[in-house]
Amino acid sequence: MMKRSGTPSWLICFLYVVGLVSHCSSVVQMADLAEKDALLKAMFKPWKLAQYTMSRFFTTSLLGEHLGKSV
Repeated sequence: MMKRSGTPSWLICFLYVVGLVSHCSSVVQMADLAEKDALLKAMFKPWKLAQYTMSRFFTTSLLGEHLGKSV
């Protein structure tokens, strides 16, 4: 899955998995986690991650078609 610009797809997926492991119940909590955790903060430093970044990524129609496929 390739994006034209912004935060790389793999990084958003990584944050989603970290959020699930951290028991975040919403993308808002996951975006907040990226701003509070030292390692995640360093990983996301070049990009401003907002809740709508994750919401848009996970509501796109391409997600279902490509997430389960191996490259």
